[in-house]
Amino acid sequence: MESFGVMSLIQGAKFRTPVRPGSVLDLQVTMEAMDDASARVHARAHAAGREVASARIVYAIVPIADIIGARYIEFWRDIVRSWAAGLDAVPVGIAR
Repeated sequence: MESFGVMSLIQGAKFRTPVRPGSVLDLQVTMEAMDDASARVHARAHAAGREVASARIVYAIVPIADIIGARYIEFWRDIVRSWAAGLDAVPVGIAR
């Protein structure tokens, strides 16, 4: 079954330093736990070599059909395939 992660909780968000327009952010996301119903990641953002923000983010794993409706599944697949075809590195869970 195709499923999608829906952000459901942000824990311990810390914003340490303001980031200005034009700054380059490097994002580091580490998967901490995952099961059939949810996933938890720890995310950090760095700018100019300094950590500027961090948080734990929890996602609910829900079937795609529950989000977009069963009649639009093929349309959604076509959009994802088109989008992924233009990427150098395909995100986890998206097949070309």
